[in-house]
Amino acid sequence: MWHGANNVGIWVDPFELDRVNAVWEVIDAGRTGRFGARAVRTAPSREDLTSPLWVDRLPKLFGYDVAFFYLTGHFKNTGNRTLKVELVTPFPDTCFPDGAASRVFTAPPLAVTPFRIAMMLTSRNAADAVCEKGGMLNLRIQDPEGKVQVERTVRMLINDPRDVTSPVIGSLDGGNLTLRLTNTTDRSFSMGLMMLPSVDVKLSEHERSIELNPGAGAQAVFHIPRQGFARQEVRMLPYRLTVTGAGALDGEVAAALRMQSDWWVSCHTNARPEIAEGSVYAGDLNGGPTARFDVTSITESPLPLGVPNGLFRMTTPPNGWFPVIGGTNVPLHAAGELPTHGSSALAATRFESPDDASVSLNVKYPGPLEGSKKLPFVLQIWLNEQPVFQSPSDTQDYEQLSRLNPRALVTSKTVRLRSGINTLMVSCKSNLDSPVVPRRVFIRILDAQTSALRHDLILDMSH
Repeated sequence: MWHGANNVGIWVDPFELDRVNAVWEVIDAGRTGRFGARAVRTAPSREDLTSPLWVDRLPKLFGYDVAFFYLTGHFKNTGNRTLKVELVTPFPDTCFPDGAASRVFTAPPLAVTPFRIAMMLTSRNAADAVCEKGGMLNLRIQDPEGKVQVERTVRMLINDPRDVTSPVIGSLDGGNLTLRLTNTTDRSFSMGLMMLPSVDVKLSEHERSIELNPGAGAQAVFHIPRQGFARQEVRMLPYRLTVTGAGALDGEVAAALRMQSDWWVSCHTNARPEIAEGSVYAGDLNGGPTARFDVTSITESPLPLGVPNGLFRMTTPPNGWFPVIGGTNVPLHAAGELPTHGSSALAATRFESPDDASVSLNVKYPGPLEGSKKLPFVLQIWLNEQPVFQSPSDTQDYEQLSRLNPRALVTSKTVRLRSGINTLMVSCKSNLDSPVVPRRVFIRILDAQTSALRHDLILDMSH
């Protein structure tokens, strides 16, 4: 396929041309949008009609995880003696519902012998057979001694489960895995479908019984409940298909695991507070006129300015706070621009721990600005309303720790989780005189003894 700009070419499988419009932004979003196609022959121009082995076109199996179909064609025995032959494929014997014997037949001399062989495939079986052959399936006819009579290649149109768009399974809400089955034969099949155990991924149910009628399709849906994941990735989850009267097939289905977190976020600006009637006198602020405000909210509250009392007992965000779904990062950027020195982006969340345990926090946050030694932010973290981490505000302190104790720059003190609900508060305070938007901050809760990630802890302020 060629572009209307810069003569840039992209190879596209002819069988995938109908998908070009749908994935155009992925292929090339920055050009003119004009495209055309030029066919280049990479295979023989016509079928070899003189070949003794003819294989009918296989059904298109795109979008299916499991397929039942017939492999049909004929073999012409050009010799003058009867041959007992076998159609050999790259697939294991378990892919043939009628067993390996269904591939063996007798070919009379000087005659054409048709064959029709029932097959059942998972998309993984098919992908493994053709992945290094450009989607082409190699077949051959051989006699019992292994002598090859003829070979043939045919195109198999089925998706590789590792290359399909995967359903998103979020740690906050979970999600569904859907396996799609099709039966293009004139037979019925009874089967059991079982999701096999997978490390770190738990399913609500593991088994389904399926009756697949002739010429029909079916779906098997498995729910994955909310849970923490060890990492964010596309995970191949194994399953096993057991067909009554036949063998068992193993396959895989892809699931995009997403590590999510739910926070309430706010921005506290370092502006002069409103003077409320009946406030306690607090004195001069920032060299300006005197103001009156509730000084106890500072001297008695362990949490930062801008956090209302009882925040973690609320079921809906108070005024000035709004919910944000984050990933592995704390979504401080959602607070918007910090207009002045000392203004803070605030983020709060809760999580439930199944046990009392000692943990530490591993923290990744912005260092000095590029081309400058000035630190843009001061990061503070509270666990269960107790301060557990603060990044340096002074560049000299930062550089000294970088040399002498770099671990102290990214690791909190060891703290104790309580069984049940725990709270986490993050403050990102501007250290600059000009407006700035908070940058990415990542917090990982680690077991204090093993340093393993406590991925079972789901940060969810709204749950």
